[in-house]
Amino acid sequence: MRFSKAQMLAELPTEALTDRDLDLVDTIVRRLRMEDGKVGATIGDPHMGKQMALRLSPAQLTVPATAEQASRHGVRAVPGQLDALADPVDAPSHMLGVDFGWVNEGDPLGEMSYQEARTPEGQRWVAKQRYAAQLQAALPELMAQAGMRSGDVLYNNPIGTLNGDYRRAKTYMRSGFGAPTADNEQFARLAGNGLLVPIQPFGADQGMVRSLGWQTQAPVSAVNSPA
Repeated sequence: MRFSKAQMLAELPTEALTDRDLDLVDTIVRRLRMEDGKVGATIGDPHMGKQMALRLSPAQLTVPATAEQASRHGVRAVPGQLDALADPVDAPSHMLGVDFGWVNEGDPLGEMSYQEARTPEGQRWVAKQRYAAQLQAALPELMAQAGMRSGDVLYNNPIGTLNGDYRRAKTYMRSGFGAPTADNEQFARLAGNGLLVPIQPFGADQGMVRSLGWQTQAPVSAVNSPA
């Protein structure tokens, strides 16, 4: 079933983010190794001096500063997910941000643009490149170059999601990411077999959940009301 693991996580009940959850985030971040530097690779053929690139960069788990701010932004916790990341037996040592977009030909670490081809010719050329498959194939090699190991985490902010465009989010989900959160973040964890598995530390974006026909969360007022 397509995105079955991500769906299972996205449909789990959520709860208000608490001070304990914020303490868990601090614990996770303190254990991360934040080396400088990026790794990247160009993908597919160049076109008019531009080329698709995929890259990994050091990143941190970010959440609202207080439980009150989290409530205002609609950021809710999925029970047990932060505890799993904070478990010292299998805590991540790396959290890397992953991104893909257009760079100058042959310069994967250069300035990146997310502007899509607009001309019919450019769109036909992009379609022939089959980028989704190429990005999925290139990611494991980049993770190895970055020194990622079992338990480490990849993270991204998919462009377009806040405007109801879930194409990039779905591209990441095909590589093993969970659904984007209400704060527009996606997460995946490296398993022992070298594959990415989705994780969902915070509640999923309900607009995307609805677009996929998944079970949405009850409104917070209903979740918190007496039985």
